[in-house]
Amino acid sequence: GNVGIGTTNPVGALTLGSGQLLIPNGSAAVPAIAYLNGTNSGIFSAAANDFRFASGGLLVAQIDSGGRVYVANGSAANPSFSFVNGPSAGMFVVANGVGFSCGGTECMRITNGKVGIGTTGPSSKFDLVDGSITVRGTNAGIALETGSRSLLPETNASLGAGIRVSTNVYIVGFASATKYYGDGSGLTNLIGAGDNLGNHV
Repeated sequence: GNVGIGTTNPVGALTLGSGQLLIPNGSAAVPAIAYLNGTNSGIFSAAANDFRFASGGLLVAQIDSGGRVYVANGSAANPSFSFVNGPSAGMFVVANGVGFSCGGTECMRITNGKVGIGTTGPSSKFDLVDGSITVRGTNAGIALETGSRSLLPETNASLGAGIRVSTNVYIVGFASATKYYGDGSGLTNLIGAGDNLGNHV
């Protein structure tokens, strides 16, 4: 019951002993190689050195001559890259970037070199909308630095908890006490009589 071409011992329903088996290019709707239980799902080619996959009559993946793999753009509800145990969580394409989906809803995106959480249009390198940032642990803090100026968390236990501005100014605050540490020699435009610094050392 086997057919052999170029061989006297066909081992399958159709065995090609040598040469090439050429088939039509096909399309996403009618792939050249398909299956009985889904004739609009399979493999086809739209151009030279092009290898494409169809599912349900739609293009879902492509491999080009450079070895690059392309997949469908996807969406927040149906991300292109997801997981067996969480198909509604993963990554999808957005304008000039990548979106991240959590439970079928966009939760973060990177676009034009900017990260947005809670926003689809981040206006800075990191843009957080309707939320807060928590930094925990020993010496935890957020450092803001430009040139010789910096805003750092104060980690000196003797000074309490607060922020350090540049190298010689410290502002430490609690509900029960507010103190200023530093010589204040570089401060200008102070309002009121005296140094107007309150309780300071």
